[in-house]
Amino acid sequence: MHGKLNWSVYLFVMVGMASVFHSAFAAPLELESGKYRVGISDKTFCLNSIEFDGILLCNSGCSMISPKTANFIREDSKDSRLISVRFTVDGKIVDPPSGKYAGNKLILEKTYQLGGIKIVSALTLTADEITIASHWELVADQPLVSFYFYTFHWSKVHDQWCARFQNDISASGTFEGNEKFYLTRNPSSIRWFAVFSSVEQKGMIGVFNSEAVHAGYSRFWDRAGSRVLLYDLVLPQNPAVKRKSPTYAVVLRGFGTKADQWKETAEKIASRLVRD
Repeated sequence: MHGKLNWSVYLFVMVGMASVFHSAFAAPLELESGKYRVGISDKTFCLNSIEFDGILLCNSGCSMISPKTANFIREDSKDSRLISVRFTVDGKIVDPPSGKYAGNKLILEKTYQLGGIKIVSALTLTADEITIASHWELVADQPLVSFYFYTFHWSKVHDQWCARFQNDISASGTFEGNEKFYLTRNPSSIRWFAVFSSVEQKGMIGVFNSEAVHAGYSRFWDRAGSRVLLYDLVLPQNPAVKRKSPTYAVVLRGFGTKADQWKETAEKIASRLVRD
């Protein structure tokens, strides 16, 4: 169920994603807690933007599949099917989920379908961090080339990245907008990644839970318009219909520090989150 990707098709689709996504808080639903502000898109209720301490760090995020018999089906597109949405602010249900809300704990839960795959997802925002936890269920036969469970378009303000693999090897580099891919040579999955802006002296860390670490692989795509983080689930060749996955989660935490200290800062924060 996991094979070689048609990169020409992939590039075309991803360029389309970049042009569709970013509208910096023009979203009908805005969540705020502490230094975070999160925009949610209309109709599909996808992640539309993440701002930390007044700086836009993430342009968008979604999941998508590459079926063997069709083009990509993206969570943010008309080809996906939204089944249900539930939004709570400090335990109180907000219906309809639109407008601007601030609180200690905001949770956006939704169920949607990409082809034959149903996905149940929960985005939780607190003053400390953003957590996205999701699981999938195969409800109909769905031959796949790739399943990008998490796709984050980090803003082009970021010029640095680093990551630590499951085998404890670390990697780092710079973003140049050269369309290259990073984190592709190490056969191990990554535990966590971080992006950083030397100009803004702000960055964001992403830490995967153990289920996600063991189930897929991540890499950066160094695009001119955004720095894309792709998390690709590796699925069995022929999973049975009704098969359900465990919960895969990523915790996103923003931070601010001096440019010459950012890797050490990211390492300390990530190590603490991995233990938690």
